[in-house]
Amino acid sequence: MKFSVFNKKIYENAIVCFMVLISIGIFTSLLSTGQIQVTKYLTDSIVSASPSIHSAIRWVSMLFILLLCGTFFKGLNLFYQEKARIQINYNLDKIFLEKNNPKKITKIETPKYQNDLNIARYGFNSISSLSLTFIQLINAVLSMMVYSAIIFNKIWFLPFIVLLLNSPKLLYESTIAVKEFHYIENTTEISRERSVLQNLLLSPSAIKEVLIFTMKPFIFNRWNAVYKRENTESLKFKKQESLKRTGLGIYSNTTLAINQSILIYFVVQKIITIGDYVSLLSAVTMIETSFYGISSYYRQIKQYKITMSKLSTFFTEYSVGDQQDNVSFAQRQIDGAKDIQITDLTFQYSEHQEKALQHIHLNIKSGEKIAVVGGNGSGKSTLVKLLCGLHSVDKNTIFFNGIDITEIHPEQYFSYFSIVTQDFIKYPFSLKENIALTDHVNLEKIGSIKENYPFLLPNIDLDTLLGYEYTGSRQLSGGQWQKIALARALYKNSDVLILDEATSALDPESEYGLIDNLIQHESDKTIFFVTHRLNLCPLFDRIIVMKDGHILENGPHHQLLQLKGNYYKMYNSQQIKEEKYEPVRATV
Repeated sequence: MKFSVFNKKIYENAIVCFMVLISIGIFTSLLSTGQIQVTKYLTDSIVSASPSIHSAIRWVSMLFILLLCGTFFKGLNLFYQEKARIQINYNLDKIFLEKNNPKKITKIETPKYQNDLNIARYGFNSISSLSLTFIQLINAVLSMMVYSAIIFNKIWFLPFIVLLLNSPKLLYESTIAVKEFHYIENTTEISRERSVLQNLLLSPSAIKEVLIFTMKPFIFNRWNAVYKRENTESLKFKKQESLKRTGLGIYSNTTLAINQSILIYFVVQKIITIGDYVSLLSAVTMIETSFYGISSYYRQIKQYKITMSKLSTFFTEYSVGDQQDNVSFAQRQIDGAKDIQITDLTFQYSEHQEKALQHIHLNIKSGEKIAVVGGNGSGKSTLVKLLCGLHSVDKNTIFFNGIDITEIHPEQYFSYFSIVTQDFIKYPFSLKENIALTDHVNLEKIGSIKENYPFLLPNIDLDTLLGYEYTGSRQLSGGQWQKIALARALYKNSDVLILDEATSALDPESEYGLIDNLIQHESDKTIFFVTHRLNLCPLFDRIIVMKDGHILENGPHHQLLQLKGNYYKMYNSQQIKEEKYEPVRATV
């Protein structure tokens, strides 16, 4: 996916600002020319054989007016630059969020993605700087042309000498641009680590454990060590840059001395006046200043070229990089029963050496209620995430209503699924927005959910802001948040409902009542219930027992008990524990 600084979307609602800034640049260049000429006449009037106080006052007054005008245009320039910067940054953020549109989470849940995201954001910031300083480049070129013309009228060859002596600055800025990008690339993970540790010390959700486990010194020491590592790398880069800039400064002073020597020679030879000397020296200094601006812009162009390849790679890999996203999807008409068939499904995370799932075969009928059980790391969550299309799968492994899911557009496929994961999001929105996740809330649907599941939503106004992020918001318990996540999945009203340990924060009575209600009220939906609480399994049509990425057992509750295999042992073990602690509960 290619991206260009010439994308017109970057400059939406900022063109007027650019036009104003260009106009200000032209006026500023003309004012600077006037100031140089007035300075020349003022100097000549003072050092003349018969200086006139009235003439000097007249020139000083004119210079003062020009300086006032320059101050006014400078303030106006700063305002319109800031206005353009705000608009362009908004446009760039909007473009970035629109382009960063992954269809799978396989590559997203990796440290590599976080590092690449940081570099991509840096690339977008370089586009912002490049766009904003383009006007400064135009102004610098205009100024250079004006000052060169002034010098050319007096000493025709001097502008060429000034430009020739300043040209090495371009090479310097090019070298620094490459080194700076490599520095950003090499330190992005250290920077992220420092940020993560700092958030652990500041985030309200983490502070609870920080206090209880008195682990602030532990985290602080790690943060301190990482910060020092980051500073060491930063200082190493800054030291190299400072040394090179010092050398460039010495070179610049040398070129200025050469130019001054030429001007002094012409004064001694009485080819130019003292006033000419002052004005021409000012012009030479302004050309060198303008050249610094052009060199800086050249540096940004160099960075832009480097970052564009990184940006293209980022968007290609994470937004359209999946094999499925490179094909054209025809809109599939999927009617009738939504049966699911899994054939020899094997899956491995890119960061892991072992396979998460191996040779899975399953047939699920539409409307079937299935419990998925197994120990931690057995592959339960991976299986249901693959079922709902969150990870990329090989062709001919998962079929939805007889159609290979790799041939169904991801957005269409997602429309058939609702899911509540273990790590559901607590959105800082109102209660109704947390459920609907849209500006157009269907209150009738929410009312229907409250009627069928009266214990699911907290007894508060639907417009109540939730969380702790904003003033006036209301924080809820973990169980209440989980119930809202369940209501969100029900609100979508999809064909397949996946509950991945979605009731772990509920008390046993509420959990049993919820599952029983779900099975009764959502009889037409296919439900996958991933759980560790086996006392709920008899409610389901079928139970899938997993271990080490394999399906060990698959069948109804009574049938698996008769097998006296893994499920039998797990179920009886949990029943014995519950019976053991039941008398204790009764006395509490």
